[in-house]
Amino acid sequence: MVGIAWTKKGNERKKKKFANLSVMGCLATAATWLSYFCICLTFPVTLWFCFKKVAQWERLIVFRLGRLRGVLGPGMVFIIPWLDNHTQVDMRTKAFSVPPQQLITADNGIIEMGCEVKYRISDVQRLTTSVTSPEHGLRSFGKTVLLNVLTKNTVRETERDRPIIAAQIQKELNLRVLEWGIEIGEVALSTVNILKEAEPNNPLKPIMNCFGGNGNGGGGTQVFAPPGSSATAAAASSVFNIPGLGNFGDFNLLGGNSSKKKSEAIGE
Repeated sequence: MVGIAWTKKGNERKKKKFANLSVMGCLATAATWLSYFCICLTFPVTLWFCFKKVAQWERLIVFRLGRLRGVLGPGMVFIIPWLDNHTQVDMRTKAFSVPPQQLITADNGIIEMGCEVKYRISDVQRLTTSVTSPEHGLRSFGKTVLLNVLTKNTVRETERDRPIIAAQIQKELNLRVLEWGIEIGEVALSTVNILKEAEPNNPLKPIMNCFGGNGNGGGGTQVFAPPGSSATAAAASSVFNIPGLGNFGDFNLLGGNSSKKKSEAIGE
């Protein structure tokens, strides 16, 4: 019974909706024909107001009484000024610049880099109906994609693979902005400004991390390992390329033996 009641309510709402639409459609049709009649009575004065010249690189998107009439142009286009709301859209290629952004690369370097993006409008109807401020959204999204792509590359890759990175940025931009009716034609990266060089690759860092050491200290490399550790000996043998290295715990890399020898020499 509840389901039947909900079905009846839904049908009633649909009927009211269609009735309202039919009434609005009849009123719109009547207003349109009345406007045509007025234009004919005031001809040729209305020619100055009812015809718009659309250039070859422009399109005119027209809404009549709030409903999309279509995309018109190029050439001479007829509109009813008091019923139609129209917007001219420039179809030529445009460009905007993303100012240089400071970011940390994949190898912990710091660079400053920007780009210039060239784009054009590919679908006027989709652009007008889906995005309120396309230029603002495009600039914001371009900055986000630039940062996301550059942070995945090293400093050396950023300098060496500029065309590849630019193509990747263009691809990721098009994956989103094509839904807005915009197509990215070209992305040109600016010159790389290196603010901090990449950190050197330390082969001992995995061992130090394993045993609680710090590979970034300035007072020499220190490895903390328990005496008699066979795992440490194997790791050190692989790093230093010393075959048959014995017990790594016999080597006190913290300088304990040297301090002991110094104390014995003073005692003597």
